[in-house]
Amino acid sequence: TTWVRYTATLFGLALLGIVVSRFRDASARARDLLQTLAARVADREQELALAYGRLEQNAREQGRTQERERILRDMHDGVGLHISAAIRQLQSGQGSNAEVLRTLRDSLDQLKLSIDSIYLPAGDVGALLAGMRYRMSPRFVASGIALEWAVDDMQPVPGLDGPAMRQFQFLLFEAISNVLQHAQASVLRFEAAMVEGSVLRVSVIDNGVGFDAGRVAPRALNERARAAGARLAVESRPGRTVVRIEFGG
Repeated sequence: TTWVRYTATLFGLALLGIVVSRFRDASARARDLLQTLAARVADREQELALAYGRLEQNAREQGRTQERERILRDMHDGVGLHISAAIRQLQSGQGSNAEVLRTLRDSLDQLKLSIDSIYLPAGDVGALLAGMRYRMSPRFVASGIALEWAVDDMQPVPGLDGPAMRQFQFLLFEAISNVLQHAQASVLRFEAAMVEGSVLRVSVIDNGVGFDAGRVAPRALNERARAAGARLAVESRPGRTVVRIEFGG
């Protein structure tokens, strides 16, 4: 009986040793498997990170290419048209020296503004207006036009991305160019503010001779406004013309 009891005890210990040994082997294999899986996951994460980086770089390069194409297209539509107009004036002999010079100055100003627009932060209307004031002030002085500036400090306007900002800039330039060429004004006033919470409103106001806004359709202004996604309203009478541009809301 004693022998049987000792034999059972030894058998139990041997069985326990076998179980412990197998558990250790299984644990070791599980650790090895986890390490292998972790290494594979790390490799895949690195591969995915590299692939994502390449995709991101390609997207940035594609975005820069599209941006350059848009800028060149805008320059062609703006500067190119002014230069073409100056050439036609010279070839026809109908344009005076002053008219040709004014057309060429418009072309140069628009070229400078096109270059400025490359560095404008998206939606920063304050920076856009400040740049236009800086570029156009010599023209105002030369034309004897006093500038009144009533522009509020504003946060960036959502939705005014790079292309919309350039169209917005060209729209304002077109309004200013009309004042310089046709209005015979002595005062030009800029107003800009956020109204009704989220609507950007910019007004270009002059005290010139005015025109019949119902009969003379400001086609170039309307085209620029549509391209910028803005709303345009023009009011004109002798002594006061208002070009009002709204965006958002």
